[in-house]
Amino acid sequence: MTPPDACLLRIEATACPGTLPRLLNIIAKRDSIPLSLHATRRGDMLHIDLQLEPMPETVRGPLLGNMRQMIEVISVEIVPALWPGLVKNWVGRATPLSNCGNL
Repeated sequence: MTPPDACLLRIEATACPGTLPRLLNIIAKRDSIPLSLHATRRGDMLHIDLQLEPMPETVRGPLLGNMRQMIEVISVEIVPALWPGLVKNWVGRATPLSNCGNL
């Protein structure tokens, strides 16, 4: 079961064979495993929803920075709130933003 305060990242990247493994490697280097991962290819683009356990800014900032430095990655963002304090992930569950921070 997904913790109620998990962070959902929305990533847009070029559809290359190594894109997903490289993103997962960045997370693995921080001794973490995604709670969920959903990727859709549309033409030459990948649209990725990646749900992570809550993490302190000292870990989250560098992790997102490393993702943004990948040549294939166009954007990485925390899903914006649909209403104050909540987001909906790709399976439709409401998730508080309290531990996601502002990026």
